[in-house]
Amino acid sequence: MTAATTTDEIYNAIISHTSIDSIKESLFPLLTSTPANLFTLPLSDNQDPLALLNPAEHSLGYLYFLTAKGSQENADLTLLYQHVLNFLEHFDKKQIACGLKRFYQLAPILIKFSSASGKPILATRPLRLAIQKIVPEGTLTPLHPILIKECLLGKLYTDALSVLDTNITELDPKTTHIKVQDHLLYHYYGAMVYIGLKKFSRAAEFLELVIATPSLATSAIQVEAYKKQLLVSLLLEGQLISLPKYTAQCVIQNIKVLCAPYLDFASAYSSLNMARVRAELGVHESTFIKDKNHGLILQCLDALYRRNILQLTRTYLTLSMEDIARTVGLEGPTATQEAEKYVLQMIESGDIFASIHYRPEGSMVSFEENPDCHNTSETLAILHQKLQLASEIGKRVGKMEQDIACSKEYLAKILLSRNNEPVSMQNEEMDFIDAP
Repeated sequence: MTAATTTDEIYNAIISHTSIDSIKESLFPLLTSTPANLFTLPLSDNQDPLALLNPAEHSLGYLYFLTAKGSQENADLTLLYQHVLNFLEHFDKKQIACGLKRFYQLAPILIKFSSASGKPILATRPLRLAIQKIVPEGTLTPLHPILIKECLLGKLYTDALSVLDTNITELDPKTTHIKVQDHLLYHYYGAMVYIGLKKFSRAAEFLELVIATPSLATSAIQVEAYKKQLLVSLLLEGQLISLPKYTAQCVIQNIKVLCAPYLDFASAYSSLNMARVRAELGVHESTFIKDKNHGLILQCLDALYRRNILQLTRTYLTLSMEDIARTVGLEGPTATQEAEKYVLQMIESGDIFASIHYRPEGSMVSFEENPDCHNTSETLAILHQKLQLASEIGKRVGKMEQDIACSKEYLAKILLSRNNEPVSMQNEEMDFIDAP
C-alpha cells in the first residue's frame, strides 16, 4: 500500500482495516510510510481523529496519531495525557505488537506531563501499566529503565518494586527492540532504588548483572555500577566481593584503574581499623562526593561500628560501654552514649544478643548466645519458599536450554563446529550489543 497523502486517507484506512491480518499486511505499511506531519493535522471537517477512533478497535492507528501529536512542542499535554490513559486501558495487544517501537514513544508524553505537573507519579503508574500489559512477566523492554529512572527522580521507590521484584528472565531484542544499554540502565537504576530502600542484597544482585554483562569495551555504566557494588559489598560482608569469573577481562582491567580510590577504601575497611578507614576517607572524600557516593560511604562507616561490636561478642562475655566505645573506634565526649545507642539498636534488630546493666560507675554489657534453634514454623516457611523459588528457576533454565537447543542459530553453529570451522562467541555478544 502506498503512503497516504491526507489525514482523511489515513483515517479511512484505519477504520477499514479491522482484522489483524489486514492490519499487519496493509495498514501497518501505510502508517510507516506516511509523512509524520499528517498525523498531527485534523480531518478535513476539522475534527480530531483521536476523538473519533476507538483505542480498542483501532489501536495501531490511534497510537500513531497519539505519538505524533505528543511530539509537538505546543501539544496540549493535559488532553494528550487523558488520551494516553484511555489508550493504555483499552488497546489491543495484537495490533500494538506490529508497532512496538511506536508504543515506546508514549513514554516521553507521560514524562513531559508529569514534569509540567510536578508529580512524577503521573508518569510512573501509566508506565507500569504499559509494561504489565504489553509483554509477558519477566521480559525486559525499553520502558523498564525509563520507569525506574522516573521512580528514582521522584523518590517513589516503593512504586518501582512491583516491576523490580520480578526477575528479568527474557531478553529478546528482535521482539522488544531492547539494546544492551536498556539492560545496563534498568539494573543500575534498580540497584539505586534498592539501595534507597536499604535492600542491599538485592542491590548487589542488580549491580553484578550490570558489571558482568558481556562486553567488548567497558561502559561508563559498568564503572559506576562497580563503585556502588564495592560499597554495597562492604555493607553486606565487610570486605570486597569477587566478581563473577565470566566478567569480561576489559571490564576487570579498567575498573582497577578507574576505581582505585574505592579499592583503597575497601582495603582499609576490610582491616576493621577505624583509624585507617578515616585516613583513606580523608584522602578520597572529594572523589566520593563528586561521584555522589558519599552517602553510601557514611553508611559504610556506620556499618563498621556495628561490625566491630559484633566482633567483640565473639571474644568477650562482658565489657563496659566505655571499653566498647574505645575498641570500635568511637571518639569524642559522646562516644560512650553513641556506643550505647549502637548496642541497643543491634539488640533490637537481632544482630546481637546482650543485656545492659546500668551501674553508678558505668554501664556494663553482657553478651549472650543466640536462643533461636531455627526449628520454628517461620524458619520452615522460609525454607519452603526458598525451595519453591529454586525449583521455579530450575524450570525456567531448563526451558531456556531447550529453546536454545532448538533454535536455528544454535543448530547452525553446531553444524559449523562439526565441520571443524571456528565458532566465535564474540559474534554472539556483538549481535546483542548491536541489536536495533
